[in-house]
Amino acid sequence: IPENIITGVYTTIGGFLQMVKKTFIEDSNILIGDSATEDRRFKVTEIGTKIDEYIQGTRHFTIIFDDLTGNSFVQDLMSPDPDPNLIFTKYQRTEEQNDFLCLKNEASSIE
Repeated sequence: IPENIITGVYTTIGGFLQMVKKTFIEDSNILIGDSATEDRRFKVTEIGTKIDEYIQGTRHFTIIFDDLTGNSFVQDLMSPDPDPNLIFTKYQRTEEQNDFLCLKNEASSIE
């Protein structure tokens, strides 16, 4: 999902998926409007069906939130016990990611 499409929300995974479906499928005439090819309409409809199955719990999926700034919050309902279906991974941002966020190494900018 491109950045700044769905921001600043407090929701469940189901609510998030409903927002994705509404934003990209139901509200997007570009994807399924008159100018869309039949193949594109079929693919978009198929994606909408899969999202519905994810929401209903009839199709398994993995969702990855890659938050460069670390501002996302995912509540662990099993805490303090570990949730076997929830994995948090911290990592160092790459130089490209820091550039994207306009974070420069101050020492290198002085040179």
